[in-house]
This record gives sequence, C-alpha cells and structure tokens, in this order.
Amino acid sequence: MGSGSSSQAPKQNADTVKKEDNLPGSSVPPKGLPYQQNTGKSVVENGSKESRRISSTTTTTTVSGDKRKTSVSNGVKREKTDMRKKSANLPNLTVTADSSAHLRRNDTKNLVRKMEMGMEDEDDVDNILGLDRMKTKLQLKREKTRAKLTQPKGKFVQAAMKVQNKAKKYDGPRTDLDEIYMGNVNVECPSTAKVVRIFTSSTFTDTMHERNTLMENAYPKLKSFCQELGYEFQVVDMRWGVRDEAADDHMTTEICLKELEMCKKLSTGPNFVSLMSHKYGYSDFPRCIDADKYEEMLEHIDSKEMLELLNKWYSKDTNALPPVYVVHPISFHIPDFVSQDKDKKNAARTQWWSESEAIQAALEEVAQKRFDTETARKYMRSVTETEVYGGIINADDINNTCIWLKRTIEDIETKDSSYILSRYIECTYNNSEDKVKKSQELLNQLKNKIEQKLPVENILDYKVTWNKEKGIDPNSEEHRKYLVKLCDDFVSKMCSMIHAAVQAKKRADGPLIEEIVQHIQFSQDKCRQFHGRDDVFKQIKRYVQGMSNEPMVLYGPSGCGKTSIMAMAAKQCAEWTNNKAAVVFRFIGTTPDSTDLISFLSSITSQIRHVYGLEMPVSKDLRTLTDEFQVSLFLASSDRPLVLIFDSLDMMNPSHNARQLYWLPARLRPNVKIIVSTLPDNQFESLPVLQSTVRTKDNFIQVPALTVTDLSEIIDKWLVLKQRQLTPEQKKIVTTMCSKCPLPLYLKLSFDKASVWTSCLTKAVTVLEPTVRQSIDGLFQRLEKLHGQMFVSRALGYLTLARAGLTETELEDVLSCDDDVLNDVYMYWTPPIRRLPPLLLIRIRSDLAQYLVDRSADGVRVMSWYHRQFMEAAENRYCNDVTLNEKLHASLADFFSGRWANGHQKPYTSSKGEKGTADRHVALQPNKFGHSYNIRKLNNLPFHRCKAKQCDVLKKESLCNFEFLLDKLKATSLWILMDDFTMAKEYFPQDELLNSINDVLRLAQVGLLYDPHQIVPQFLGRLPNNKSTEEFIKKCSAFPLPCILPDKTILTQPGGQLIHSMAGHKGDILSLDLTADGLTALTCSDDGSIRMWNVESGQQVHLFDGLGKVSRARFCHYDNCILIDMNKKLAIRSSKTGEKVFDMNSVTDDCPSCLCGDNKSLLVVFKDNSALVYDLEDGVQKSSVQLSEEFQFKFPGFATGSKNFAAVTTSDQIYLTLFDLKKNEFLPLFRGFEPFQDQDIGEEVQYEIDEMTITADEKYVVYSNIYSNDIVFLDFRAKKKAKIIKGNPDDYMRSLKCSSDGKSLYFVKGAFVNFFETKSSKSSEELEHNVDIISVCTNNMKTIVTTAEDSNVRVWDRTKRAQKISQTPGKNANRIRLLQTHPNGRYVIGFGFRTKENDSQFLFVYDLLKHCIVREKSLDCSIFHMELLNDKELLIVHDVFQKIKTVNIETLQVTKEFQGFLPSKNWKFNLIGNKNEVACLSCGRHNVKIYNTQTGKTSAILETRHQSKLDGLCVSKDGKTLATWCDETGDVFVFDLGSKKLLHKIKSSKTAMFEEEQIMLSPDSKFLLFKVEDVIEFEERIINGVPAKSRKDDEVIYIEVWDPQKGVKVSDLMDMEYYNKYNSEKERTGNSSSVDTFEILDNKTVLVAHDDFILRVFDIASGNILHRLFRSYNLH
Repeated sequence: MGSGSSSQAPKQNADTVKKEDNLPGSSVPPKGLPYQQNTGKSVVENGSKESRRISSTTTTTTVSGDKRKTSVSNGVKREKTDMRKKSANLPNLTVTADSSAHLRRNDTKNLVRKMEMGMEDEDDVDNILGLDRMKTKLQLKREKTRAKLTQPKGKFVQAAMKVQNKAKKYDGPRTDLDEIYMGNVNVECPSTAKVVRIFTSSTFTDTMHERNTLMENAYPKLKSFCQELGYEFQVVDMRWGVRDEAADDHMTTEICLKELEMCKKLSTGPNFVSLMSHKYGYSDFPRCIDADKYEEMLEHIDSKEMLELLNKWYSKDTNALPPVYVVHPISFHIPDFVSQDKDKKNAARTQWWSESEAIQAALEEVAQKRFDTETARKYMRSVTETEVYGGIINADDINNTCIWLKRTIEDIETKDSSYILSRYIECTYNNSEDKVKKSQELLNQLKNKIEQKLPVENILDYKVTWNKEKGIDPNSEEHRKYLVKLCDDFVSKMCSMIHAAVQAKKRADGPLIEEIVQHIQFSQDKCRQFHGRDDVFKQIKRYVQGMSNEPMVLYGPSGCGKTSIMAMAAKQCAEWTNNKAAVVFRFIGTTPDSTDLISFLSSITSQIRHVYGLEMPVSKDLRTLTDEFQVSLFLASSDRPLVLIFDSLDMMNPSHNARQLYWLPARLRPNVKIIVSTLPDNQFESLPVLQSTVRTKDNFIQVPALTVTDLSEIIDKWLVLKQRQLTPEQKKIVTTMCSKCPLPLYLKLSFDKASVWTSCLTKAVTVLEPTVRQSIDGLFQRLEKLHGQMFVSRALGYLTLARAGLTETELEDVLSCDDDVLNDVYMYWTPPIRRLPPLLLIRIRSDLAQYLVDRSADGVRVMSWYHRQFMEAAENRYCNDVTLNEKLHASLADFFSGRWANGHQKPYTSSKGEKGTADRHVALQPNKFGHSYNIRKLNNLPFHRCKAKQCDVLKKESLCNFEFLLDKLKATSLWILMDDFTMAKEYFPQDELLNSINDVLRLAQVGLLYDPHQIVPQFLGRLPNNKSTEEFIKKCSAFPLPCILPDKTILTQPGGQLIHSMAGHKGDILSLDLTADGLTALTCSDDGSIRMWNVESGQQVHLFDGLGKVSRARFCHYDNCILIDMNKKLAIRSSKTGEKVFDMNSVTDDCPSCLCGDNKSLLVVFKDNSALVYDLEDGVQKSSVQLSEEFQFKFPGFATGSKNFAAVTTSDQIYLTLFDLKKNEFLPLFRGFEPFQDQDIGEEVQYEIDEMTITADEKYVVYSNIYSNDIVFLDFRAKKKAKIIKGNPDDYMRSLKCSSDGKSLYFVKGAFVNFFETKSSKSSEELEHNVDIISVCTNNMKTIVTTAEDSNVRVWDRTKRAQKISQTPGKNANRIRLLQTHPNGRYVIGFGFRTKENDSQFLFVYDLLKHCIVREKSLDCSIFHMELLNDKELLIVHDVFQKIKTVNIETLQVTKEFQGFLPSKNWKFNLIGNKNEVACLSCGRHNVKIYNTQTGKTSAILETRHQSKLDGLCVSKDGKTLATWCDETGDVFVFDLGSKKLLHKIKSSKTAMFEEEQIMLSPDSKFLLFKVEDVIEFEERIINGVPAKSRKDDEVIYIEVWDPQKGVKVSDLMDMEYYNKYNSEKERTGNSSSVDTFEILDNKTVLVAHDDFILRVFDIASGNILHRLFRSYNLH
C-alpha cells in the first residue's frame, strides 16, 4: 500500500479504490496521499505533511496502487465525491488487490475475439461452422447457438445479432448499383477519375490560330476552374506539334482513336471539341488491310508500277489473325525520313508524300469500284471525319459532352487558288478538281450529320471575312475580336458543362462507389489477360466452398502474379457460390482509401453494410471502427455469404500498426471467408503475423512458378486476345526463355515484344533478353530508338524521381519547361507555342501502358511504376548521375512552385544558340484552390528543393515561408511537416533558420498537433530574435491570426536543455523505457497504445495500437522484443514490426515481474511465494523456486532486476527480498523501514517501500518511500543498510533509478529530475517541467527522457545550458495568489508571496503599460479573497480576522472594517448588482448576511430555517436572485434579493457536487446550474453498429438545470452520444464524458469542459448540444 494505516483508519470506499486502480507490478507511478477520517466525517488533507503520515500498523488494508498517481492528478474531484458518498452513508467496501486486479480484466480486444467465434471454446466454434451445410444437424446446432448467445458472456454477440436483424431483406432483381456493391467484376462501371479530358479535333493548318489562342487563353482558365472543383483538366490535341518522325510507323491515327475513346471513358462532362471549318483534311490509307481484301484489290490494279509500289510498302503478316498486309515504317524504305541531316530529310519527305499519295489514290479508286459505299468510304474518309464519327456521330449523350466551334469564312469559296487558300480549304493549288469536289462533298455531308446530331446550343457559330494575306490574322481587329469572343464563349460553355457534370456525378457517385469502382476496374484489367494457375484456383475454390474458419493467405515474391490471381479469384467467387456471395475486394495501394487503415476499414465496412441493406454511418475512431468491421461480419448468411479479398497487405501504410493485422479476424464467422496476399519478406511484417495466427497450414499458398504448360497456354490465350499468332520457331523461343525465368512479369515483357513479330522476321531479330532486368532495359532501349533518347530519358527520369508519381498534365508541364527536351524535339521545326507536343507523351504512355499504374497520391490520380523492378531499372538507367538528378529535381520543384505559371516567361537557348523567352502555359500552383488545399504542391515542393540542394529557394518558398507552413500544417499533419524538416536537416545541417524552426516545431508538438493556428504564438513565443530569424518573425507578427501573446518569453526556447516535446498519446503515460543504446524510447499509455520514439529526431517511429488494455511495456531480449503487461497475460512482440512472438498466458499482470540476464534475456515472475524464471528466446520456463517464508508476491508489490539479481517486495510492500539467478535461490527477507511512534498522532507508523532499484555493480538495493523520502542503500550480501540519505518529507519522490556506471542516482521530484552523486552525496534539481513528472530514463546521464502528467514525452540534453524563462521586471513575487483588473484596464491589483516559504506577503498595484509595480504594501497576513468595489476601493478578507475590510487603492490602507465576522472556512463573499451590497455566509453558517458596502453594516439576514451548515453562495448578475447550498444535505436555497424572501428549497435526486464557482445562476436569474453525479443504467443498445453496454454502477458527472423561480428541474446537460460511445470502449480507452467544469456564456448557453478534453456548448433550456470543440489550446 502507498500509506500505512492505523487501527482507527477507515476502510476504503469501494468506488474510490476502483477509480484509483493502478498498473500491476509497476513502480513508476508513485502512490498518492492517504484518506483519513475524523470523528464521523471524512476530511481529506491533500498535500499536507500530515496527510503523508501513516497510522498504526494494527490493521492493514491494501489499496490499489494507482492511487499514488491518480489522487494527485484528480484528487480534488475524487476527494469531494468520496466525501459526499460517505456523508450520504454509502456502504464502504474493503477492496483487496485480487478484486482490484479483477476490475482491470475486461479487455475489449478479447471480447471482440470471442465475438468473432460467437463461443468460448473451439468445440463450440466448430458447432457453429457449417450451419448452412450440415443439414442433418441444423436444428440442433441452431438451438445450441441460441442458448450460447443468450448467456451474459455473449452480449456482444447478441448486439451483433441486433445489427443483423436490422439488415434489409434482399429480394428482387439486382440493379447495376447493387452489382457494384456486390463486387461483380463483370459489371460495366462508370469512370471515377476526377478529370475533365477533351479531345480537340481539327485539321491542322486552318485552325492553328484558334488552337493556339485556346492554348494561351482558354485552357489556363479551365484548368483553374477544374482545380477549384478538385478536378484535373487535360487536353488531347493530336494535331498540335506533330513531327514527321511521329508518323514513321503509321500509328498516329490508331493512337488518336484510342485517345478519343479514353477521353470518352474518363472525362467528367465535355470530352470532344471539333473545330471543323472549310477543310476536309488529310485522308490516310489503312495501316493494315485484311489479306483477302488486299489481294482482291491487287487483282484489279492494272498498272505494273502501282503493283510494285504497293508490294514495296505492304507485306503479308500471317501472324495476324486473320492474316493482313501491313505497311512498313517509312524509314524502312526511306531511311533519311528520320535523318538528322536537314537536306536529306526534306528529300526523303518529298519522296514519301509522292509515293503515299499514289498509294492513297490507287486504293481509293479500287475500293470505290469493288466495295460497297460504307466499306469504300474507309479508304476515302479523312482522319478528321474518323474522329468526328467517334466523338459525335456514333457517340452517346453528346448534349453534355460535345462542342463544335464552327467558324465560317463567308467569302472563302470565291477566292482564287493560292498557297494561303490551300491551308484553309481544299483547292486546285495542290489538288485536282475532282479531289477538291469530292472533298467538299464529303465535308458537307459530314457537317450536315453533325448539325442533325448536335443540339444548337452546342454549336458555337462564328462568321468572319477572309484576310487575303494570312487568311486568319490575329493582328487584325476583326479577327482579334473573333478569337477573344471564341475563347470567352468556349470557356463559358465549358464551365457550364463541367459544373453540371460534376454536380451530377456528386449526386450519383459517392466516395464509396468511386472506391469500389476503381478496384473493380483494376480487377477487370488484370482478368482480361489472365490464364492458367488451375492448381491455385482449385485450392482457393475448396477454401471458399469449404468449412475453414480462418483466412487464406497467398504469398510470393514481387512479380510472381499474386495480384492477377487475387483479381481472378474475385471474379470467380460469385460463380463458385452460385452468384450468391458478396465479394468485397481491395487491391491495397492502388487508391488512397485502400492504403490508410482507417480509410480502408471505413470503406469495406460501409460496403458490407450496403450489401446487406444496413444504412449506418461508420465511426472515424480506429478502435470503434475495428469493432464495427468485425460486427459487420455477422451480417453474412447462407443466402448471401461474404468473401473478403485483400491483395498486397505489404502495401498497407504502416501507420496505426496496420501491418500487424490486429484488425483482421483470426477466426471467422460462418459464411465468411477472407483471402489475403502479401510479400514473404519479414520487413513487410504481414506474413509472420499471419503465420502466427492462422493455424491451418493448408490455408497458406505459396504462389508457384509457372510451368511450361502454363506458359504455353497463357501465351496462346494472349495471342488470341491480340488476334495474333507466332510461328512454331518463334513460339519455341518464347516458351524456352520463359521456362528459364518463369515469372509472370518476365512472361509479360517477353510476350509484348514477341507479339509484334511478323511472320517474315529472321531469327536475328526474334531475340528475347534472358532476365527481367534485361527485358526492361531492352524495352527502354526500344522506346529511346522510337521516341528519342533525350525525351524518353527525361520523361521516365522525372517519373522515377517524383515523390509519389506524376499526373499526365504534370509530366507534360514539366517536360514543356525542360529546354533540353524541347531543343531535341524542335531540332528541325519550331511550333507556335513552346510546349511539348502532347502526342509524344501520349505515345510513350501508350507503349508503357501495361507497366504503369494509376495510383492516388495527395488526392489525385498519378502515374507511377507498377512493379518495383521497373522503378529499379529506371533508377539505374536514367537516375544514376547525381548532378543530373539535382537538375531534374530542380525542374520538378520549379513546376510545383508555379515559377513558370501565370504568364511568366521562361528563358531558353535554342539548339541553334538563339536566345529568347516563352510562356510555357503550365498550371498555376497556389497553396489553395478555392476552399481545398493544393496537397500536391505542399508535399512535393520541399521534397524536390531538398533533393535539388537549393537551400535558399527551399527556405523562401516553403520551409521558412510562414504561409506555406501554416497551410501545410492545416492541410496535412505536423508529422508530415516535421518529415520535411528532417530531410532538410539531412541536406542542410548547418542552416540556422531551418534548425531554429525545426526545433520550435519539435518543442511545440503538443499544441500544433491539435490546433495548427497555434503556429503563430508558438513561433513568436519560442523563436530567438536574431539576424537569421528577423524576417520570418516579422511575417509571423503580420499574419492576420488572432492570438494571445505574452509581453515576455514564457515558452521554452530552442537551444536549451529541452530538445523535443513529443505528443501523440491521448491518455496518461503508464511506463517509459529506453533501448540499450539510448536511441529509442518506448512508452505505454492507458489509451491502449504503445509508441516508439526516435530520441535523436524526436519523431514517432512506431505505433502499436489496438492491443486492448495495456499497463506497461519494456524492451527485452537484446531490445529486439517488447514485453507488454496486458490484461490477464504478458505478451512478447517484435520491437521492429510489432508482430506477435509469443504470449505468456500463465502469467497474469498482477504478478510482479522484472527483466534480468544478459541484455534482458530472462524474465523473472514472482507468483504467490515463488520465483519463476523464463527464457525470452522461446518463453520456456527455466526454473521455479519457492520462498520458505509465508509471504505473498502480488500486486501492489513490485520487482526490479539486474543481470544476476531480481529484487521484489512483498504484497504489503513492507519487506523485500532478492532472487539470485546464478544460485537459483532467494536471499533472506529484509524489512524496508522500521515502524516508529508518531508523536503528532500518537500512533505507530510503518512506511512502505515505494521505489526500488539495484545498483550497476549489483552491490546494493536502493529503495525509498514517498513520505519521509529517505533513500536507503541496502548491502544485501552483508545483510545491512550501508547508507541512509535523509529526505525531505515535503518532497514526493518517484521513478528512482541508478546510472549505468553506478556513480549516480536519479529520480523524479515533483516537476524536477533530481540527480544524486552517491560518492559525494551532492544532488541537483534539474530539467524543470511545467507539470509534474511521472517517469525518467537515461543511459548516459546526458540525454534524458521524461514523461509527465500532460501525456507528453520530452527529451533533454543535460550538457546544454538550462534556460531561465524571463520574468517581468519589477515584480518580485515568487507566487501570485490573487489578481483583480482595475476598471481602466491599465492596472491590476494583486496579492502574493515574495519567497517560496510563503513568509513574505504583500499587496501591490501593477502597471501593465510600464511593466512595473507602482504601489505595494507588505502584510503580516494572507488575503483569502478580494473583490474590486470601484476604481478607488477594494474589498478584502484575510486569515487573521475573517472580517471584510475596505482598502483604498491609492494608499493601500484599510479605510473601513465591516461589522461581524465571516466563517473561518467559507469566507468568500459576493458583490450584488450595482455593488451597493455584498452577500456572505453568517459566522455560524446557518444564514446569509447582506452588508451595505457604504456603511459596512448588516442590512439584512436571509434565513434558511435549516439546521445544517451552509457551504457557499452565488448571486445572479442582475442582482435579483441568490442561491446558497449545503454540501451535507445537498439542499439549495433560493432567495429573492428584492424582497429578501426564500423562494424555494431545491434538492436533486442525484448526488449534488457543489464545488466553488461550479454552481451558478444565469445572468437573468432564469436558470440555476450545478453538477451532479449519477449511476447510469441503460439498456443495451446499438450505436453506429456497436453495442453500447453499460456496466453496473457506471458513474457519470453531468449538469442539472433548475428554474430557481419555480423550483423545478428544467433539463440535464449530458452528451449521451459520447457517453454510450465511451461506455462501449471504456475497458480500453478510459475516456469519460463526465463534466469537469463549466462557464455560463449568456442567458441561453453554457460552455462545458469534459474529462475527454472536448469543449461542448449546450442550450441551457433544452439541454441540446450546439457545438463540440475538439481542439486543444495548450501552449506548454
């Protein structure tokens, strides 16, 4: 026990002990102050010397040891509660350590595990399994199940069944939306991409000015408009910037049509814009022609020269199915077409156009003769017509997706043929009359079809006149106005269409549908080309249809095909279950909501509920959400079973300890199956966890290598899908090479290369690389040859170096600012706008489509490499030059900074040496788009500036830019911002300003984590004002954010001993430990979490959450493991991954235990009267030794260990003994402190052992108590006390430890750490905290880690100078007790003490403007209470004579003394109304006395006619009503101050809590508010899908509202929603919605602070909650 007890000591109240429950076996939190009872009434003396003494030893009551801590931190509230309960004659109960430990054994996690099984043991689980299959025992099992569920231990199950009963019946046909929720992979899904992507269709030469104008003026506006809506705006203009090289392989038209279809598929709203005018456009002959048709056409060509020309360019490819004739690349016959020599290139170009026109004419002529009109038109129509057919004529919903910018040049058809005219219309300048006539006919037919199809409002019609010199001249006034109007109209129309589409999409598609659809589409892509793996699917099918109650696990190396198997399994599950199963699947890492655990669980839980017709919102709290997910599994039935498929658990974000899979049920409900996949590497954590929890070995499938048969079948299927085949020799090459490297990725790479082989290629060409890496390098090499080395290397280099991928628009913008790329692209041609031609990027994206994936990052869809091998290959090939990498990072940073946006001209030097500047028309990059933050900029800009080593720019733009810091803090989190500074410190370790800001952030974690707006006062209060910080501080000061700033420094400054202040725990920190190297700290909290912290960086490195109720965590076994004291057991977890190593179920947490042996490799547990030694390598017990004496080792006794010894106290903490691990024996018992006779109380007192440690040399056990605070050095070998260091009884020692060198002791003493040199006996108080410290640890006596009562972890450096927080000059007071503000606001009147000893009191007047005392008077007494009467007089009452006195503020002299005396304890008085009267309790405390402030005489006596004594009073602001109360009886008496009559006596049916200033009247006298404590008993209910269970005697404090005029209760102010929530989680979190304090805001509302640190605003009359305020404003 934490105090002694006398024969007169009362038994402890059961409720008090329950609340004071402590950690088993922990010596960290010291004991609190004892309760004493005097003559029938409880009196608690909190903190006095007497309260720490102990009564006689005749009767000993063991009290739960956590009172040592709790009674200090929450003493006032609980002491008063205890007093009221005792005064109300509540029964007192004696609580032993056993029953106290029992109260801690309600671990919610264990309850959830039982809920998963629905039973207590495995036999019962087996009985439930297969209820839908074992038809012969169906009824028996149902009855047994119902019987089990009705037992009390199955309440969670019953609650889940209530959830199940609320589910809607699923009858009738399923809609498309139902199919999506059901996970039907075959359903056609809408696009979920947040992109507006338009395809611009036009002929090239005649619309150049329109396209350029749109590029310069319209598209930037539309980009900004879309960004504000959270969308990306993309333009596909296949005409703009097309070079001859792009046409070499004749793929341009096919790529155009693919991009058109992609626009139609992805775009929200408009997707097609036509600029068709007077020109029909270029007609391209087909790249491929069916062999039958081609040979038929050849038979009807008479010209020998034409036949030779066709046979020159076309060759037959029998690898195509059916066979086709394919055009050779232009450079195949005319190599100079892609020559670097300009003259040769022009000659080759002329030759090609001559031959191609001849081929086109011949094919067109024969087609018209031999084929029907539609077939013939394919050989005649232009590329533009093909696009219009795809975008308008054959498209759906064109009203909302298509626009025609129809320009008519009124007199163009009457103009003479010329070069200029030929650029705008087909004419005889370069065409025959027949061709001109035919082109115009085709054009007119096409226009008519468009006008018939497209609504009038979607045709923007413009009429202009011809300019004879330029056709369309942007410099002419008419044409300039036309282009401006065209842009304005286009922007207006587009914005209207986009806005309507976005709103419609919001209504149709919620975030959940978007998430599900993305995974369905991903699965569809994977299934499309899947084949084989029959053996794997047989195993999965058996599992899905079988009776296993555990998850199935697929694992294998990257690239082995796990994801494709999982996708195909998702598709086939419906078939395996006769289309009954709901299949919920996620490909983790492909979307943001599938990566973060909270979003992931929220998404799948919501989908499960939708599937079963249960409309409930999900919680945002992880613990509640985990329970909700597990409860949702109860919805599965035999009519609709549930299959969950989670691919790539290794891709899960490690935050929230997600990869430890505590959220994943290890035992499954009937009709529930779970299939997961992961990489096998231990670094990804998941597989070792699964191997320890899934018992059925058959449920593990290692994905096997592909067999030769598999390879052949897969190749054949893929060839059929591509309508291709290979010659026998070619197929043998592919199968032979793939059998040597049987990875799906290698097969895919090889197939993609081989599938384009034609039948006539030689063996020298049909060669495959032997490895995945070489295949990737070969692919990159082919891309470089096809698209240019510079362009490919930069495009893929940027993509690889990007922080988390790039969007297409981002990559296009970045490349458009890279002049090395543009000079290469523009070597022989310069486009009108200096940007990258879009076609180039589209083509490379098309060539890499199978190896890039769209992932979500920062809220947008980005391109990134799908396989790690591609990332590694690209890094090796394109990112191996450090200097070049810095240049590319700088370019990426320039883009994200918006450096070249908004019309800023970027300088360039062309390949010819010409200098100039040009607008690159890149996207704006503000910190915010409207109301949403630009997360892409906020996360990427500092990253790339650091990588580019641009320190000055980094500081200016981001990390020393106040607006940027605030926006990033608000948009992301403090941890992410601190990561930026960690990176910056790595690159720029000596930068003073960066280090200063970094230090401030680490010191200010507590405030900034909960309120980003504290950044202003934190920076202004902590940053040193010097040359490096001057400008930054000015910007902080000028920022328009209201905050309270002290005139002097009160916050800890960087550079002092405090290095880090680390926040994260939401509850009290229960234990602290350090690794042997001192680099990692380990903390455990009653919020149910264990956190590991990097001591050097001050950042959290691991969070182990969801463990249930934990009481202590310690590093063990070479620091590779963590020993966790859990409910009913000890658990060993890996310190690196958190994965389970083993559990020690035979050891409960109320058994004292300690770590011993080399590197803490042994665990010694003291149970009953024995010592049990366990090897932490495997958890095997090595020995068990029994103590001969009849003493018990049990909580609250505790233990501490060294290498060879374990010291332990007996359960009463009076004796200690040591266990020698070498000799495997106990040493004799030692009595810690001898009992003595206390003269003050006349009784014998026995101190207990409260702290204990073993010195490093294992010579002494050092121990102490918290009353005398003596430190005893016990030489246990010599069996004598070697030294006793006398302590100060006024101190409060805890966390006693010995330094590793044995030279020093250190321990906690209040808000200080005390360091004691054992040799010299010198001690020093250091490291002052602003709250009491709980625990301290150090390995070198230099770097110190502490935890305190504010739940923060602090790191200190003792070698640095201790900071002295500056105080206001002239104010010598050590402690100010009372302050009153003068009416003019300039002065304050105060009372305080000049010394710590409280022996030098004084009254003073302080000038706030001059920062000095202007008047003071020394006193020989203490002022208890004072109120300002007016601007010249002050009313006081002091401790010598409890009389009210008037003090003149000018002279500080007493001018008047009121009649009579105030009570000795209840001496507070209240001014009434206009301050002419003052109210106080009468001296006997039976009535209320009213004084006249002018005369000092009694003007009235308010009689209660009540025998019990009064304890306080309050007065309404309007001066009309007074209320006084009695603590003992709980009565409140209400008086009318006008008539001086008693209105009502009010008495609550609950336990009233009349704390000072916590019983109030509203300003208008209409309401009386006070706190009450009640035992709430609710029926079990469902709150958000989780049962809200109320335990017996569950207490809550809330506010009652009464009408003082009528004497009736009006309302209760209680947050019932949060009460239910906390009640269901209470065993793990300890949160409470009880009221702490409150303040009336006005006549209608009250602000209430609760124990859960949430502020709530209530409507007083109705009791409704108006607001919940979640932010903390702590400025420590």
